[in-house]
Amino acid sequence: MVPKEYYGRLFTKEQLSVDYHPEAFTLESMIKVDKQLRCKRCYSQIEEDWQLPEGQYYCRACIVFGRNQEGKELYYFPSKTSEIEFPALKWLGN
Repeated sequence: MVPKEYYGRLFTKEQLSVDYHPEAFTLESMIKVDKQLRCKRCYSQIEEDWQLPEGQYYCRACIVFGRNQEGKELYYFPSKTSEIEFPALKWLGN
């Protein structure tokens, strides 16, 4: 069973325990938009000098969340629906 704090988050393969890989959805880590490479996690434009020695690009803008690298996938668990019935707050005053 996936921990509830994992829902709605994006993980690199290294950040996610292999036990959860079969249950996780995946998406490509980067996309081309108008001939520019963009990070799928933070949508930053990838600069030419953001390149590893092996030739793959990575995102420096969201490196604090773990290295998001070109050619690798991001893993995620879609958010669950809320158990709160809406409207949760209803103003009845003046």
